[in-house]
Amino acid sequence: MRATALGLCLFGVTAIASAKAGATGDPFLTLREAYRLRDAAAAAAAYDENAEVVYRYEGTPEERYRGTGQIAASFAALFGQIDEDEPLDLNFRTTENTAKGSAGVYRLRIGDSASYGWFAVRLGADGRFAADESRGATLADFEEAAGPVMFAAEDEQLDRDYYGQLTGRYRLPGGCD
Repeated sequence: MRATALGLCLFGVTAIASAKAGATGDPFLTLREAYRLRDAAAAAAAYDENAEVVYRYEGTPEERYRGTGQIAASFAALFGQIDEDEPLDLNFRTTENTAKGSAGVYRLRIGDSASYGWFAVRLGADGRFAADESRGATLADFEEAAGPVMFAAEDEQLDRDYYGQLTGRYRLPGGCD
């Protein structure tokens, strides 16, 4: 899905402290709020001025954007492809965190549907994303990543397609159902 490739620049996906994610802002939160608002300039503000974003999704050509101007244009193209009546929600589960960056899985909900991707971000000196690479992932990748979602975990709803497979009748070793 091209919308996923263009928009999950995530490498970090993120209420918003401000449209600028400086040293005191959280670029994941900035990106999350920018998606909610469909604000390409705010999304690009999660990245430092020389950042590079790379999308490597199977079945589509690799896409690269360098600098906040190109990154903002890629977000504008993505947001322009999505029906304005469909709410957007971006969330992340990190699988690796270091002082230099993070990696994990993101989920982009567009209305009632969702797409998933792996991300790896490197942070710049000012705390914004300096590099962001994403590639395809699955619902299982997202749900099986350790830990809670990064934002609004208390509002998280279990995915019926994934968790429905785990429901059923179980017999415990003592014979109890």
